[in-house]
Amino acid sequence: MPGGGANLGRWFESAIEQTAVKYRARGIASIHKMPTPYKIIAHDRILRTRSDVDYFGVIKGLAVAFDAKTTRKNSIPTRNVHA
Repeated sequence: MPGGGANLGRWFESAIEQTAVKYRARGIASIHKMPTPYKIIAHDRILRTRSDVDYFGVIKGLAVAFDAKTTRKNSIPTRNVHA
């Protein structure tokens, strides 16, 4: 695992994508990365707009949507998890 910063996020997203490929191949789940939406604000400027979630899909017939977030802590507060 890399040291941190943007590299940590890229590593984590790569791990999610590799897992999603394996799950698709085994028929367990179909998880896809949501493309980052863009808004053209001028002919030479593009603004990245906030998307709703990073990933969406279906696991064993249940719809799922989640963000890929990393932390240096050992856990995340349960208030950050929504059903």
